[in-house]
Amino acid sequence: MRRQDPVKICFSEPGFQPWNFRSTCENNFAYLVIRVRPCVETIRGNPSKTTSYATTASCTYADDEFDMVVVSVGMRKSGSGWYFNMTNELLQAAGHADARRLRHRPLLRTMIRGENCRVGRLTMGKLIRLSLVHLAGHTFAVKSHSGPARSLRAFTATGPIKVTYLYRDPRDVILSALEHGQAARKRGFDIEFKRLKTLDDSLRMVQHELVKWERWMAYPHVLKVQYEHLVADTAGELRRLADFLRLDVQEEKIRAIAAHYQKEEYAKTQEQSLIENPLHLNKGIPGRYREAMTPEARALCERHLGPYLRKMGYA
Repeated sequence: MRRQDPVKICFSEPGFQPWNFRSTCENNFAYLVIRVRPCVETIRGNPSKTTSYATTASCTYADDEFDMVVVSVGMRKSGSGWYFNMTNELLQAAGHADARRLRHRPLLRTMIRGENCRVGRLTMGKLIRLSLVHLAGHTFAVKSHSGPARSLRAFTATGPIKVTYLYRDPRDVILSALEHGQAARKRGFDIEFKRLKTLDDSLRMVQHELVKWERWMAYPHVLKVQYEHLVADTAGELRRLADFLRLDVQEEKIRAIAAHYQKEEYAKTQEQSLIENPLHLNKGIPGRYREAMTPEARALCERHLGPYLRKMGYA
């Protein structure tokens, strides 16, 4: 590895709330979060002591020396809330914290939103903050619908961040997004989907999601998950996730998580309706577009999405 330009981060007070950085090379930060560990240990031992650290050296490390931050990315209306919650449960089963208990920490409280711990776009600043909380000794999951940022590659290849990406048949996404928008308007929820009123509206949203799908499918070091496979074999896909994250979780516990998060079972434990609870599932049935869409709507989808449907194996 080549030498990196200087990077400096300053920590002060418990939880190192104030922090700043400067650099001319975005790949620096993957090496910074590795080299800065001694400072974090110092702060944890003496929280009142202000510590600063700078490095110009690059380094490597063994994966098993570090915990991780799991970024659970998903195509919109692909079951990403469902998958995030199961990821969070899987991490807890392996002995890690519930992500919701960490979201009020100083470095995260202005970044993480909602019950599903959404972080929005995966910018360099957000990746740095996630990595710093990880260095304080936490393994946790967050959720995003972002495309793969250029800065993410350094963290997934040599840093502490693991990424999963969930996708679904775009025609079911179109249908689910439209129904979500209708329900949101009816109940007065001010959410993004309420602006989707026509098939064309939903189609444009999905076309944007498919551009991100293509980028994620070409991205290394990412676990790609197909919604239809997740529905057909939830426990099997959770085992694949546990293997990807190198989690030691018993098969019995994996099956218990899968059973609990079946839509009907989960709904029994919630006071909210399905649209309001964190899973954000409507019907959740793969291939439902075949019955719910008119022949004209299906033909429109084929005309605009045909190349993607064939690439995704849905043609």
